[in-house]
Amino acid sequence: MAPVLAIIALPVSSFASHDDAPFPRYESRRLESGLKVIVHEDHELPVVRFELMIRAGSVDDPVGKEGLAAFTAATLTEGTDTRSAIQIAETIDFVGGSLGADAGYDAAYLSCQVLKKDFELGLELLSDIILHPSFPEAEVERQRSQIVTEIIGDKDQKSTIADHHFQEVLFGNHPYAHPAIGSMESIQTITRDDIVRFYETYFRPNISTIVIAGDVDRESAVSRLEAALGEWKSAILPAAEAPEPVDPIGYRIRLVNKPDVTQSEIRIGYIGIARKDPRYFPLLLMNYVLGAGSFSSRLTQAVRADRGLTYGIYSHLGARLRTGPFTISTFTRTETTLETIRVILDEVERMRGGGITAKELEDAQARYIGGFPLSLETSSQVSQKILEAELYDLGEDYLTRYTAAIDGVGLAEVNAVASEFLRDNNLVIVVVGNAEQLRDDLKSLGEVEEVFYLELEGEIPHMHEH
Repeated sequence: MAPVLAIIALPVSSFASHDDAPFPRYESRRLESGLKVIVHEDHELPVVRFELMIRAGSVDDPVGKEGLAAFTAATLTEGTDTRSAIQIAETIDFVGGSLGADAGYDAAYLSCQVLKKDFELGLELLSDIILHPSFPEAEVERQRSQIVTEIIGDKDQKSTIADHHFQEVLFGNHPYAHPAIGSMESIQTITRDDIVRFYETYFRPNISTIVIAGDVDRESAVSRLEAALGEWKSAILPAAEAPEPVDPIGYRIRLVNKPDVTQSEIRIGYIGIARKDPRYFPLLLMNYVLGAGSFSSRLTQAVRADRGLTYGIYSHLGARLRTGPFTISTFTRTETTLETIRVILDEVERMRGGGITAKELEDAQARYIGGFPLSLETSSQVSQKILEAELYDLGEDYLTRYTAAIDGVGLAEVNAVASEFLRDNNLVIVVVGNAEQLRDDLKSLGEVEEVFYLELEGEIPHMHEH
């Protein structure tokens, strides 16, 4: 096998005016199989981390099999053709390492961390799991039980219930409507054959990137990895079939009746942006001022400090590979639910019409520029940052120009984007609370869809659990 198709050496760059904190240098290669290999050398500690990302997640779950990607990832490490789940666990535990797999909306991940002296063992385990998973029936059922237990454990969490309903109402028939873990109903329908089929379809090197970070020599690490994964074959992937999500016209209000509570859980929002959207950095800074800046945010001041309606409120710009949600989340007493919603919408409209101040922008920029080095303290953190750039196709130089991009956003740009993006209409409102006391208030906003929260053998009807 030819060693490489391409090699890219990324230069060391600085944090705009913060020359003491450049992003660590790393290099990438693409093997003949299509697998992209990125090596980040860090010789401070004798530790090596392998982090594999496959661009296949819950967005690829078949209809009726929601949770399949996460189920497949969870079972991946539970047995190979030559190792049982117990043998895998004992092997990694014996050397004090770690091994894990999971899946989110847009990708699945497999990670392994070992001491430098155990590099070969870690690589051998990783390659065995990638190339020869056996998905034993007993382990499939054990994983199913664990997933069901997790779903049941969430059934009384008002915040989780609200999140699930918000995603479901907002995204409709798009796969983002269901949480990655799936639902009680869908998990029961997934078979071992479904898991094997998902693995054989999507766990392919041509949609995968692996980061090797830590105390390694780049040339040696790539050579050994290539030998270990030489038999991993590329394949043509199915075309994505997910429709583009569409915002509602007017208010789409869902009231989830949970009569035993004295507080309401509230979610307000609409379809946001994809992570690669050029408006991302201005919106990130705008969102910090609006609701992501903890006690300094405008929503916190208006809803908590000025009126005492809640103990906590935040806004989230959930940019994903495809369009993500923009969400405002809070809770309040049942009797102040409508007031809280109106204050939130008023505050959003105030920012949309008036923008933010130069001081607010400066504070937001300082927060992200100052926090960036703190997110790079471990090999795991560096790997995650690199894979984030890879997943969203942000460019090889994205992380070296991150702080310059933040620093380069001007006030006029932020306010223009805020005026375009923010709105107090055409949005989803989800409230989890006592419907008898909330129904009439919410109807003053518009038509209300009401569903009843029930406890039925651990199930939560009308929703897909996370």
